[in-house]
Amino acid sequence: MKWGAALLFIPLLGTGRCATAACTPQPVWQANYDSVDNDVATSVAVDGSGNVYVSGITQNNSGTNNATFFVRAYAAADGSLRWSKVTGTLTTGGPYSSQIALDGAGHVLVVDGKGIHKYYADGNPYVDMPASGIQ
Repeated sequence: MKWGAALLFIPLLGTGRCATAACTPQPVWQANYDSVDNDVATSVAVDGSGNVYVSGITQNNSGTNNATFFVRAYAAADGSLRWSKVTGTLTTGGPYSSQIALDGAGHVLVVDGKGIHKYYADGNPYVDMPASGIQ
């Protein structure tokens, strides 16, 4: 399933491309996450340079309750994929949510059913705390 529409107008913020209420915004770029399963973008964040970060889940179509959590980073200028990570898979059912935030130091923080994951802006891992370690 494709979810490119989730990113469609995010890069337009602050560009001044639409100066009137009658203006129809045009996308600067669009990105898709194409797997064979049900993909859902659950959270989006934009850094000060306009780079877009998306977290979400891919739910297995095989009739099981499996869900794989992902985080992806896209370049502001053209929407090219900067990096992509899979943070884990749940095989026993929920919670099927993934939220993303950016801190003041430029780190990407993701909270999902597998724990808390923190990355440097280039996608390299900073720290990973499994859900079993969260009090």
